[in-house]
Amino acid sequence: MLALLAGCRTPSVPLPEANLPKGDPKDEPPVTRTVNSAGGQLDRKSDDGKGTILWSIEWESATLEYTTDQRFGGRMKNVKGVFYTQGQPASSFVATEAVADKGTNSLRLIGGVRVTNENPKGALYCGELVYDGVKGIIDAQKGIEVDYESYRVRGIEALRANAKLTLVATPESFEPQP
Repeated sequence: MLALLAGCRTPSVPLPEANLPKGDPKDEPPVTRTVNSAGGQLDRKSDDGKGTILWSIEWESATLEYTTDQRFGGRMKNVKGVFYTQGQPASSFVATEAVADKGTNSLRLIGGVRVTNENPKGALYCGELVYDGVKGIIDAQKGIEVDYESYRVRGIEALRANAKLTLVATPESFEPQP
């Protein structure tokens, strides 16, 4: 009878702990997830340990990507927001579309771009720009127009400006002088 019982035992079932991943989770590559959004808002902060706000954006719709190591990016439609300098609001913007890259602190605005500032009162219009949140620099191109109370400039192929629009010049003007 003992021999008969020994042959009828149930198969061994592994314990839940046996199904856990092996090793340190920090050693695994980051996982990217995608989500569609019908509206939202994001504040991009510096990754220098201080968490200084670089730019803020709101959108009507978006396809966003984020990773398990806290990187954010995606394509947003019908956007508005604020560029910051040293954590303080510098200028506001609107555009048809925006692209945030997961690997940088830059924001690319596309289509009907308008950047405005109240002090000094002025505006920058263009077809496309890239804002470097760390440097506080705007690189604009395509159909550029700069409009201030005392002057208006049109027909420039490319220009660079600081986030407050107090310095608007050719890209070479921002290069360090020897």
